Amino acid sequence: MKTIIFPMAAGATLKCTTVLAGTPSLSIENDHFYKKTRDSKYPFLIDGETAAKQRPAYNRLLTAAKEQLGEESEEFQTQYACRWVQLRNRLVDRETFEKLAEDYTPDPARYRVAGIDVAKDIDRTVVTIAEVEPGKDNKEAKQIHILDWLELESLDYEDQAEEIIQCLDYWKVKAVVIDKNGPGNVVIDMIRKRHPLRIIPYNFTPKDCDKLYTDYKREIDQLRLHYPKTPTEGQTRTLKHFIEEHLDAVREVKNNRINVHAPNRRDTHDDYVASAALAVHGILKGDNSGLFMLMGARNRWIHPD
Repeated sequence: MKTIIFPMAAGATLKCTTVLAGTPSLSIENDHFYKKTRDSKYPFLIDGETAAKQRPAYNRLLTAAKEQLGEESEEFQTQYACRWVQLRNRLVDRETFEKLAEDYTPDPARYRVAGIDVAKDIDRTVVTIAEVEPGKDNKEAKQIHILDWLELESLDYEDQAEEIIQCLDYWKVKAVVIDKNGPGNVVIDMIRKRHPLRIIPYNFTPKDCDKLYTDYKREIDQLRLHYPKTPTEGQTRTLKHFIEEHLDAVREVKNNRINVHAPNRRDTHDDYVASAALAVHGILKGDNSGLFMLMGARNRWIHPD
């Protein structure tokens, strides 16, 4: 377009005006748009603050977005502040991640979800158990607490399903989000035959991965996700793997979609990251009140996209 249509439209015969409209993103798919928004002498820029002054309804949306996303988040900076952001290639830095560790007493009455990343080839199956803590007086943001993990290796899927069900029963889990790709469907069928749990199959397409890890990183950055500070008996190894994988995890963007994976070196994994992200997805999907309604509200409200 920029090499054929633009030169012709701006030529001496047509003398057309070129109008480019959009918002910044985490990757530069159209460098012509990027350069014009950065280098143009008179760019017409309407960021969220400007729009909010003119539209009371948009001001309410902007206020909710600040609270839910955080003003320093990449999503807010690109979609609301209209700034180009250089993507950092790590899921989380050590300083932020250490802030998530805390001592917490589980409450069996609270909503619990399991995220399951099923083993493929030399990988391992990991189950993450998470619980949601309601905000006080419905004014504070809800907190998500990771309670425990189950790591399974060198077992056939029949035996894995049995151990997984025992773990789900022990923690009184209400819903399970499970990777349906590859052997995941096999495990889903085995669990369904043995247990009347709510099962949410998750398909790891590029679009779904982008949604999954964008939401997951938001909960981490806003310090709404927590993991055990002091491991209980039997958690020392799994907690170590959980921390190592998160600090190693690579975050990259391709075709303007985010994905998170293990670094390209031997003996690295991302199953604890994927499993935890699936558990968080289940918590957010199962919670139909409070601030998390913002995600569904985007389909109804005017959005800068």
